[in-house]
Amino acid sequence: MCSKIESETDIGKVDGDKVYTQNDDLQSGLAYIDVKEYDYDPIKLFKSWFEEAKGSDLVMPNAACLATASRDGQQVTARHLLLRKLDNDNGFIIMTDKRSKKCKHLAENPNVSMAFLWNYKKDGEIISRQVRIDGIAEELDKSDYIELYEDQPLYCKVRAHLCHQGKVIDNWNELKLKHDILYNNFVEEGKVLEMPDHFVAYKVHPKMIEFYGTTEYEIADRAMFLLQEDSSWLWKRIAA
Repeated sequence: MCSKIESETDIGKVDGDKVYTQNDDLQSGLAYIDVKEYDYDPIKLFKSWFEEAKGSDLVMPNAACLATASRDGQQVTARHLLLRKLDNDNGFIIMTDKRSKKCKHLAENPNVSMAFLWNYKKDGEIISRQVRIDGIAEELDKSDYIELYEDQPLYCKVRAHLCHQGKVIDNWNELKLKHDILYNNFVEEGKVLEMPDHFVAYKVHPKMIEFYGTTEYEIADRAMFLLQEDSSWLWKRIAA
């Protein structure tokens, strides 16, 4: 139940689009996403928000939730992974194990949905932003992402050789022994951990990008962009 305001003096003063009071419960405002500032281009807007998130205190601003589905839609699965690169042609590149459930889904049904969530403080104000992306996942040629593999930290390369993603582990100690052998081969013997055949990358080509933005006491604004047949974007402002 909403609290009743006893008098006009309880409301406080209005400054721009926000209402300020001594009581946090009585503050409200309306957020505004200025799409014109980004030339009505959702990729420019994403890059701006992403760069700001990377400059905040967030640990992994490139983390995204990826949802996939089987061909018949009976199995829908979501998991978090990392955005590895935003390609020059506006594709969102991710990497994974080709033996995983997500890759089985992608082979049957390339339609995916991604979501980024960023909550952080800027100049003492809480910023809350979400970006949703619906699109088609395309498996890339190895030559397109080998550099991304090479740039991975050591533990990621060890994992790529060690782990069969999603497979049941019968003996943790045996897995640990294999890990230590791989690690020692690299550190002590200088053996190179080449990119394994099951290491794969996908590019998500967006068909829809939706932005949700607000601050601590504001009602969120949302801007949805839909890709047209001529590769232009049609945008609409939608209610929170």
